[in-house]
Amino acid sequence: MHAGNGIYTSLREVGYEVFAVNPNADSVMGEPCFRRLGDIPGGVDGVVIATNPKDALAVAERNIRDYKLEGRVNPIESDLYGNVPFKKYDLIVTNPPYVTDDETDALPREYSPEPEIGLRAGAGGRGRGGRWARRQVRARV
Repeated sequence: MHAGNGIYTSLREVGYEVFAVNPNADSVMGEPCFRRLGDIPGGVDGVVIATNPKDALAVAERNIRDYKLEGRVNPIESDLYGNVPFKKYDLIVTNPPYVTDDETDALPREYSPEPEIGLRAGAGGRGRGGRWARRQVRARV
C-alpha cells in the first residue's frame, strides 16, 4: 500500500470529504479518481501530495504554478527542518518518520526507493526526529 492510501483512509475515517487525484488511475481504493485537481467539482480547501520523494518538490511547484498560488504557497525541501527558516507559518505539511523498526524491516520491496530517514522511527514508532519534529511544528505554527 502506498503511504498516500493511509492518509486518504485516515482523513475519511475522521469525517473529511476526500478526493483521490492521480493522472494515471480511474479509481483509488474503490472510489472514483480525478485526473487533475481542477477536475474536482467545487474545488478543494487543502491538498496532501503523496508521491515519490524525489518528485515531490517538482509536483508541488507545478501545482503552485498551475493554480496561481505563487506568493501564497512556498515549497521548501529539507531534511527535517534544517532548511526551514524559523518564523511563524499558517501551515506546515511534513512527513516525519512514523514506521517502527520492525515494520520498516518487513516492508515490501516497492518501498525501497523511500529514504530510510522518512520511514524508520525507532522501536515504538516515535523515535528519530518524531518528537523533535512535533516540537518544531508547534513552535512555528
